[in-house]
Amino acid sequence: MNEKEIIKKYKLIPHFENGYYKEVDLVKENKKRKSSCTILYYVRNKEKTRFHKIDSDEYWLYNFGGALEVWMIENNKVRVEVCR
Repeated sequence: MNEKEIIKKYKLIPHFENGYYKEVDLVKENKKRKSSCTILYYVRNKEKTRFHKIDSDEYWLYNFGGALEVWMIENNKVRVEVCR
């Protein structure tokens, strides 16, 4: 499946941090905060996403493509996880 087919099949929309996405499951604790969210997220080849703060649980399922680097800051220390 090519890029256009993936975007069309899953009805993905552009994400402001790059790539394409669709929220498929959203659980709200209250009106101000999400307790968890499941998102289909597609990042094109050589595309990078912007660094951002995550304030609720996120489930990451890595399906295919090149290596994925996830950078995290916890207790003022940087940690990098590489998924292949």
